[in-house]
Parts: sequence; structure tokens; C-alpha cells
Amino acid sequence: TIAQVRQDIDSGIGLVGGFDRAVALIEQLAAAQDNEVGDAVSAGAAGATGVDAQDLGRVSQLVQLADLELPRLAGSLFPVPGSPAEDGGLTAKQEWLRIWGGYYSAYRAVLDSGSKPITAALEKATGTLAARAFDSAAARAADNPDVVTTAELVQLYRLGQARSVGLRQVLDLAAARAVSAASAQRHSAMVSLWSIAALLLALLAACAFMLWRVLRSVIGPLRSLSASARKVSHGVLDEVPIDGPEEVRTAAEGLAAAVANLRNIEAQAGAISAGDLDNDILRGPLPGPLGR
Repeated sequence: TIAQVRQDIDSGIGLVGGFDRAVALIEQLAAAQDNEVGDAVSAGAAGATGVDAQDLGRVSQLVQLADLELPRLAGSLFPVPGSPAEDGGLTAKQEWLRIWGGYYSAYRAVLDSGSKPITAALEKATGTLAARAFDSAAARAADNPDVVTTAELVQLYRLGQARSVGLRQVLDLAAARAVSAASAQRHSAMVSLWSIAALLLALLAACAFMLWRVLRSVIGPLRSLSASARKVSHGVLDEVPIDGPEEVRTAAEGLAAAVANLRNIEAQAGAISAGDLDNDILRGPLPGPLGR
């Protein structure tokens, strides 16, 4: 769109309306820039990132208004027929004064609220001979725009271009600081994320280890006890392993004692059925009522 506006102005087709179209484009780009910076701040920028993002927003507005100063001054000197003032809007001179006053308001905002590197860079950029000459001429034009001649307007253009170079260096610095701070915040967030992930993995490993310990120390002995009980129910009197927690060991000891008694009964029954009544096994009674 900018290229088309330039082509129309250079060819003479859009010379009359080209100024308003160009200024409208500048304002659209400025609004888009403001939206981006505003979104960055509202998206959760904190700490240094928030400070640098606010610096960037203030410097962006300052540069936007600085870029509009000369076009609005020229517009006040050469008003275009059919201007917004005819529809109840601001006149060209009022629009120039709004931009000029807005620039100095934005300038004071950066100096009053900006971080030290930004304020130092701004003071350096606006302290050059060209910048001071432009600001002085603009202040005189604010009192009476009609006193500015075409030759002075051309000189203001050159001074304004020199001032713009310094202001854009401030803007580049603010943008670089904001990007750097955001990158540092992102790196910190990633470190925190990986730390949390590592902690979760450690907890998962600990849970897996505890599960393995439970399987080994509780479920394993219970399975062995269950297998021994099934063997006893089928008349197989094998040794009962005593292992695991106290409760499992107690049950295993009881089953082992029962198996020992059953083995004694089996041996005594075998001796009696064989007629070996003098066998020593018959002299050892079983414990408890069964023995009696």
C-alpha cells in the first residue's frame, strides 16, 4: 500500500490525496505497533521484561509522533480542500498542535518513567545540533505555523531526518532490550519447566521403586504362602517359607507349625499301620488337644 501511494504521488495521480493517505498509513502502522507491544505486556511479561516492554511502548509512541511532526506541520501550511475540519474534525493547524504537544508529552514520559539506559540514549539523541534546531523551529511554528517558509520547511525536513536517525537508535535499543529480557524470561521459564519435569520423573522413579519393593517384600511372600496353603490342602506337606512383613511371617509360621504337626501325625499313622508300636515317633505327643 505504501508503494502504491508513493507511485501515485510521483506520477501526479494522487498528489492531492496522497498526503492524507500516507499519514493514515503511518497511523495504521503505529496502531499495529502499539497493539503488539500492548499484547506483549498483557501476555504476562514480568520483572525486567515488563519494564523493558513498557520502555519500548513509550519510545515507540515517541518515535511515531516524531515521524508525524513534519507531515502535520506541512499539512498546516498547505491545507488540502475537503479536510476533516469541514466535517467537524480538527483543522490542519489543530492537528499539527496535537502532534507537536503529544511528542513533548511522550518525550517527558520517557525521561520521567524510562529506565536509565533508555533515558540516557534519548537525551543523547535529542541533544544533537540537528535535533535541537528542529525542536526550536517546531516550537516557533507551534506559536505561529504561518511564519514557516517553504525554504525553512525544506531545512526542517533535513533536520528532522537527522533527528529521526537518533530517535530510531533509541527505538532499536529499547526493542533489543525488550527482546533480550523476554528471551531471558523464556529461558528461565524453560529451566523451571525442565526442573519440574525432572522432579516429576524422579517422583515417578521413586514410585516405581516403591512398587517394586512392595511386590518383592509383600506380594511375593503372600504368593509363596498361598502356594504352600494350596499344597497343604492337597496333602503335600512341603516346607513353608517364612518371609515378608510381620503379619505374613506370623501366618507363615502358623502354617509351618500345622504342616509340622501333620507330618508328625503322618509319621505316627505310618508307624501304627506298620505295626511298629515301639517306634520312638509314637512317644512324642502332639501339642495341644490334638496331642492329648
